[in-house]
Amino acid sequence: MSGFLRLSLVLSLVLPGAAFAGRAEICYSDWSAADAAPTNATVFNCPVSGALTVPQLAAQRWRINQVTPIGRFSGSSYEYATQLVIEEEWIFRSGFDS
Repeated sequence: MSGFLRLSLVLSLVLPGAAFAGRAEICYSDWSAADAAPTNATVFNCPVSGALTVPQLAAQRWRINQVTPIGRFSGSSYEYATQLVIEEEWIFRSGFDS
């Protein structure tokens, strides 16, 4: 058996979900005058998934990839929000995950 064929066979067994495209979204909390850290009660607005909290995202098998605080100048004051980048959890499953 050639080395390439053997490698192809191993990869097909170890990474069965690698051929499937996953979903990802960028979600935002509401803008606020206070620069407060998000909590489990903070609602994030996602374009496809809707308005959900972190526990609700986890229950729907979304994984948070990145959390970024953002700010903007509005009128005469600053406003703050939090941005989440979420991905479907199954994207990360492979034979190498614990």
